Amino acid sequence: MRITKRKVFASLLLVIIGGISYLLTANQRAKGAEDYCDRALTKFTLVVQNAKQRPWDNFYTLEEQTLEIIKDIASKPNANKKIIIYVSKGTELIRKGNLNEALKEYKKAIEIEWSYSKTYALLGYVYILQQEWDKAIIKCGNSIRLDPNYSKAHYNLAIAYIGEMMYEEALAESKIAFKLDPDDSMINNNLGWLYYYINNYDEAIKFLERAIKLNPYQFAPNITLASLYYKKGEYKRAREYYDKAISLGMTEAEIPAYLVEGLSEYH
Repeated sequence: MRITKRKVFASLLLVIIGGISYLLTANQRAKGAEDYCDRALTKFTLVVQNAKQRPWDNFYTLEEQTLEIIKDIASKPNANKKIIIYVSKGTELIRKGNLNEALKEYKKAIEIEWSYSKTYALLGYVYILQQEWDKAIIKCGNSIRLDPNYSKAHYNLAIAYIGEMMYEEALAESKIAFKLDPDDSMINNNLGWLYYYINNYDEAIKFLERAIKLNPYQFAPNITLASLYYKKGEYKRAREYYDKAISLGMTEAEIPAYLVEGLSEYH
């Protein structure tokens, strides 16, 4: 079979065109990923900022941790930006109530980079929302082994231990989280609640008041302080925190019956 120079040239030209096309497509994909990351960063920055101006809910912690991951990955030139895509999609799915699909997205992020600690902590928090405490403990433990200095992993682990009624372990993890990030309002709230639970009221008041100062839109520390002062017999003080919790979006159906009834005459 005779191969002419024209055929060789044509074949070479096809290879070159194919290579250029591949590079252009790859660049378009990269540019698309960069654009998505920029949008995700802008979106979750606004979400978290706005969340601080509204009554707290379970999603605030999730969105805050998502934003940390987005910022961290975006700041690393060689990091795979698909992590941001999967994590942000997962968190958006949770907002829509689709936890199972969200788990799939978070797991995709973990498959990209097995040694990245923050995605394990985020996955652990989803298991907390599902009240699958044992799975949450495992994932948060994975995160801590990869990065012992990630405060959110210790915070999430403490919440999972509370779910399993392992209060000593929860207190120990909360103390570590506080040491790593003393200005996190949720960590302070968690410590305050745990000290309240073990009847160390002085420490409980200190951390709960600090939590309110750091984020005045949380109803959780207010209702815990209401319960604390009620048990101390300081009913008017208890009513003040009770009313504050109600004003921040807590309903009487969410408040223990003894507190609703016991404070009904103190207006």
